[in-house]
Amino acid sequence: MATEDGSNPNEPAQSTTAARPKRRWWVIATGVVATAFLGALGAWLFARLAPILDSPFETRPLEVIVDDSQSECDSYALPASLLDDVSVVAVDDGLPAQLAEFDGEWIVEHGGLPTTARVLELTLHGSGDETVVIHSIDLVDFEPITPQEDMVVIHECLAIGGEMGVTSLATNFAGRPPALELADPALDFPYQVAKDDPEVFDIVVAKMGQGDEQACFCRWNIGITWSAGAERQQLIVEGESIGVATAIPSSEWKDRWFVDGEWSTEPVVD
Repeated sequence: MATEDGSNPNEPAQSTTAARPKRRWWVIATGVVATAFLGALGAWLFARLAPILDSPFETRPLEVIVDDSQSECDSYALPASLLDDVSVVAVDDGLPAQLAEFDGEWIVEHGGLPTTARVLELTLHGSGDETVVIHSIDLVDFEPITPQEDMVVIHECLAIGGEMGVTSLATNFAGRPPALELADPALDFPYQVAKDDPEVFDIVVAKMGQGDEQACFCRWNIGITWSAGAERQQLIVEGESIGVATAIPSSEWKDRWFVDGEWSTEPVVD
């Protein structure tokens, strides 16, 4: 007998729960796969971002500043093929001996190197409450580079004589690898530095011998061995401007000065 809605009360009702388990297991399986995928993705992202997230909170007890900025009378060794591309500004109101001003950073970026003599100022101080012990300052990561055959040396100034003054450390390119040596006999390591007690070292990069025995077209860095406890560590610093690398010119490299708007082999000013 059919009811008003057309169903037969004597027939067993159609159960809808039979299909539900299949649908529920499909949803659960999908959720498990999605959870596993998101978990793996999260772990991968955390591994990639962890160094970035941690770095702002890491504090080294020692802070070092290397002033390798350009001076008023720099010289650079570079391939002659780059001469026409060097940015040069004639100088009329600088030092009496200054003829021009070069873009040293461009020269270094394009394969040139600053030559001797120059001074690097090294400032060391603590960054927290700890006292830091400086055990040594060394020339490290020495890398000689084969120069091109047409190397020239360009000068911003005429030759200037006179002493460079007393300094803390000086480069010695007599050996390979070269070395940084204490130039002031009154100085001796170790040194102690703190946040309010910095120490400044002037490093003179100059040729110390005669002839071409020390000629070098080379890159190097400064290594500072320090400790704020029992364990010693080494901090490598490279400078931020034209670098601490050096070209000690060979006698075969010709000198050039920028005179009257062009390159000249003679530093003659009319």
